[in-house]
Amino acid sequence: MTRSLLVLSLAALALACGDDDGAVPDAGPGIDAAMIDFGVEEDAFVPMADAGPADAFVIPPDELVLEPMDPPLTVAEGTIFGTLEYGPGSQQVMDVFVHPDAEAPTPVVLFIHGGGFTGGSRTAAYDGSRATQLQTFLDAGVAYVTIDYSLLEPGSETVGAIKCLHDSRRALQFVRYFAEALNIDPERVGLMGSSAGAGTSLWIGFHDEMADPASVEPIARESTRVQVVAVNATQSTYELLRWPGDVFSPTYPLTVEDLLGQPSLAAQVVTFYGLPISWTTMPDRIQTELSTPAYEEYRAELDMLAWMSADDPPFYARNQAEDLGPTESGFDILHHPLHAATLAERASEVTLEAVVEAPALDLGGDEDATQFVLDRLLDL
Repeated sequence: MTRSLLVLSLAALALACGDDDGAVPDAGPGIDAAMIDFGVEEDAFVPMADAGPADAFVIPPDELVLEPMDPPLTVAEGTIFGTLEYGPGSQQVMDVFVHPDAEAPTPVVLFIHGGGFTGGSRTAAYDGSRATQLQTFLDAGVAYVTIDYSLLEPGSETVGAIKCLHDSRRALQFVRYFAEALNIDPERVGLMGSSAGAGTSLWIGFHDEMADPASVEPIARESTRVQVVAVNATQSTYELLRWPGDVFSPTYPLTVEDLLGQPSLAAQVVTFYGLPISWTTMPDRIQTELSTPAYEEYRAELDMLAWMSADDPPFYARNQAEDLGPTESGFDILHHPLHAATLAERASEVTLEAVVEAPALDLGGDEDATQFVLDRLLDL
């Protein structure tokens, strides 16, 4: 095989993903027009866990060409850097660092940035310790991909976080679909992320296979199973109504009413689930809506804690936040060490290999996340 790398053009993507007639701009893969339209009436919300691909993606793998660009940081010799669009949305973009001339296909790590699903960028991989981590992977002969994904817009969101999660899932499937062109081994894939990217990585890692063999889109037929996951500042589950009882109690007796009764937290919940921002001060209405059968299905789909099982990939998780209660200044509900403790307890229940660290709770030691991933990708 000739491992030349070419450019995936916008024109090809436009052809693959539909024209202006009835198109849904920036909807993202896995979200169709029906999902975008469901919020016209405030009392007519019907969430859907998965609506399938936006349209057929018809570009053959051997037509992917990556145009080499100047990398944003120093990289190992033989590394090629470039940017690819993995879908029709303006935020469905990834930066890739690959080794096209390696003698054998290389392992790959996908990094998913944080930002509460409302901000952040793939360029977070180029700052501070993450830049050092990226360079360590490249020096070890591991390819690296850092992705952007569709972000939520508080006040106008009608789909919720499933849109972001499906983008990350698609990015993974995209890399697998083009594995040969990128000289990547599709059987040695790791996920890493921070905050929202951490939870997303765990959701993909713990979820049952999400490949759709019957899809008209070949990318959607690719596997979503990975070999290792490593995260920091994570959430334990995206079934947010489990947090009070299953994460914080009995250590800190927190109720769903407490959660929804604080406008700042309620605003995060309504944005996360695609509810009207005007409901932020209506906790009873939020709870009633999230208890409907449609939203119970949505919440269950996002419950990676429940998805976790013994056949999932080994994972590393570290939460460094202070162990503070809900009434204390600095309480961080999103990155609390009890999220890490909850993951550790669940992993023990299902006998899944895990290293979980939460210094504030004297949980775990000080293992190196990069080495954890390398050990499991290079030994396969």
